[in-house]
Amino acid sequence: MKKIIISFLIGLPFLLKAQENKGVRFEELPGWKQVLAKAKAEDKYIFLDVVATWCAPCKMMDRFTYPDANAGKAINGQFIAVKVQLDSTAADNEQIKRWYGDAALLVKKYNISALPTFLFFSPDGKILHRGTGLKNAEQLITLAKEALDSDKQIYSLLEKYRKGEKQDPGLLPELFQTAKAAGDEILARSIKEEYLDKYVFNKDVASITVREIQFMAEYMQSSSEKTFVLFRNPASAKVIDRIMQQAGFRIRFTQSISDDIILHEFATQLMEVKPGAKEPDWKNLRSTITKKFDSETADRVILQAQQYFALGKKDYNGYSRYVLQKLDKYGMDPTEMGRVDLNNTFYGVIFQHVSDRQTIERSVKWMRKIVDADAADTALSGLLRANNLDTYASLLYKAGRKKEAINWEEKAIKQEEQDAWKNKREIRPEFRKTLVQMQNNEFNH
Repeated sequence: MKKIIISFLIGLPFLLKAQENKGVRFEELPGWKQVLAKAKAEDKYIFLDVVATWCAPCKMMDRFTYPDANAGKAINGQFIAVKVQLDSTAADNEQIKRWYGDAALLVKKYNISALPTFLFFSPDGKILHRGTGLKNAEQLITLAKEALDSDKQIYSLLEKYRKGEKQDPGLLPELFQTAKAAGDEILARSIKEEYLDKYVFNKDVASITVREIQFMAEYMQSSSEKTFVLFRNPASAKVIDRIMQQAGFRIRFTQSISDDIILHEFATQLMEVKPGAKEPDWKNLRSTITKKFDSETADRVILQAQQYFALGKKDYNGYSRYVLQKLDKYGMDPTEMGRVDLNNTFYGVIFQHVSDRQTIERSVKWMRKIVDADAADTALSGLLRANNLDTYASLLYKAGRKKEAINWEEKAIKQEEQDAWKNKREIRPEFRKTLVQMQNNEFNH
């Protein structure tokens, strides 16, 4: 079996190289002006892939999407494809450095806030279409086809909306996002209000879709909005929470969103504190929130604000205390998203920065509940399962339970190897490294 694996890995670079020759070909032109000139001269559309060195989805597309032969056919014949790196590093070559100025201008002009972002232009340089997020080959091909279709180009549809032409209601969320990206807040607000008032709020709550709920949650800005009232109403909130939990979202979805709105309205200044900041008057803040809402809401919001404040001050002990206090009072969110969030907290903050024995022991107990929930979740990916096992093992080691830690780290490695083999990806080496360090009493935290 080992020989088969080795042979496969040896052959993989040659396989990828062969795929790259047939995949998407990115031009290395010295700047945006030259891209525009080449597109006009060759009567080709422009495909701009905006990336960053720290963008994991960008790297995944480089490895799995762009080498695809079908993606190459969809892009190479009709587009000039160009990569634009928006950050700068010491390792940047001369080609990337030449683009620094143009990259900054493009990011500002098209309000790029998520990566990867894909921008599509006509041969004369007019913006036509855009997309964001990790795409597989099929999704990229669909996006490219839309960029060539005037009935689907998002900027063309936005222009039609400006002229008063009726649009497909299902496209309004994308038009809203495009208007925001274009910096037209007045138009964006108009689209948002039309979408919600005409097509969402007049529906029975039980028939509201996950996509519509996500839109409401993402773009709610104040407690005066209809969405906030809908999320705070016990009857409608219960229905929405059920819809979202069935789709894999966190429990108490409406509560977490509305609490976040209250938090930002009453304690925005606590989101960006610095080390040494003066402790707020929590009692007065709790009283203010209670008067407008209720004491139960105030307790939850204050506890969340205290977490933000402690983390901003880099008071990791205080932050951990509030996290555990919240878990003790409200319990653990058992959904996949909830477990991922807790894993990040336990590893990134408590394991990395806290040494208090009692805090570590309490964290071990909660992390064990996450691991047990993972074991019962047959749909959970092996990658996330391995992450949680590794965190549990790390906390055990920090608690002085070395033998148990090694046992659980071995389980993390086994899970990682199984998932890597199943999904044809490389095995992450950090778990094996952690195990060796544990065995040699060299595992530092």
